[in-house]
Amino acid sequence: MFHSFFAKNPMDGKEGRRYRHTVLERGGSIPEMEFLKEFLGREPSSEAFYKELGLSSAA
Repeated sequence: MFHSFFAKNPMDGKEGRRYRHTVLERGGSIPEMEFLKEFLGREPSSEAFYKELGLSSAA
């Protein structure tokens, strides 16, 4: 999520508000994966995490 929306500008107010509204305000009212998909606009992927670690997702 960080690489998709906050890497270029971690203090982006627009994206921060969208994150607060879409994810944080809902708390545990719906499954985490559901609001994560809504925030990302796609299925989550571990690719950015592996890339940050210098690993390939195929490994």
